Amino acid sequence: MFILLHHQYDGIREVMRALPKTYTINSVSIEDTINLLAALGQIRALLSVRMGKEEEKLMIRGLGNIMNNKVFYQHPNLMRALGMHETVMDVMVNVLSGGHSKEITFPKMVANCCRFLCYFCRISRQNQRAMFEHLSYLLENSSVGLGKYLRIICVRIVFVIV
Repeated sequence: MFILLHHQYDGIREVMRALPKTYTINSVSIEDTINLLAALGQIRALLSVRMGKEEEKLMIRGLGNIMNNKVFYQHPNLMRALGMHETVMDVMVNVLSGGHSKEITFPKMVANCCRFLCYFCRISRQNQRAMFEHLSYLLENSSVGLGKYLRIICVRIVFVIV
């Protein structure tokens, strides 16, 4: 009997822990949300693949689909909860750390990642705060030819802290 009661109350505790992470969306946004999640899933799937020109095109298209999605701007908390900024930072780290030379293998993709992060930081102060842990990496790589984008992101992040 004790074990059954424990499982019942543990289930309630689990639901209580999950409640702050829940997010509701109006039924009007269902299709946009599905498209957003599909694009995010495609980007995450491409992270484990060795990049070539085709994968670069798919990644850029996926980032574009996310940035052109209505939900992206209307629900900044959802973007942060889904860890989109983490995924895009993973893409940038993979591309920027892939080569030992000063030349970036996929400059278009890194530029689109930077554009995504600029938009991500623009839509909410909490998003800017979420990017703070990546500030040192962005500053270290601001000399790779994409300094303009990276400096904009860094300024937005620092602006929140000050």
